[in-house]
Amino acid sequence: MGFYEDISEKYDEITNASARARGAEQFVGELMRRYSIRSAIDVACGNGMFSIPMARLGVKVLASDVSQAMIEQGK
Repeated sequence: MGFYEDISEKYDEITNASARARGAEQFVGELMRRYSIRSAIDVACGNGMFSIPMARLGVKVLASDVSQAMIEQGK
């Protein structure tokens, strides 16, 4: 996907990811409190905004994206 390959290095800046990260972590935390999630699939994971907090909380996560450059941003 050429578009995301082209913007991957600036994606976090463009989308204000640092400001959105706290909300994503709270959302994932709420899911963990409500449901007994042990595994998840994050399709179109982008930079891993949701899959990384899930993995930190012990969820086995399979994250995929069509853009290899965006996956690298998540690493």
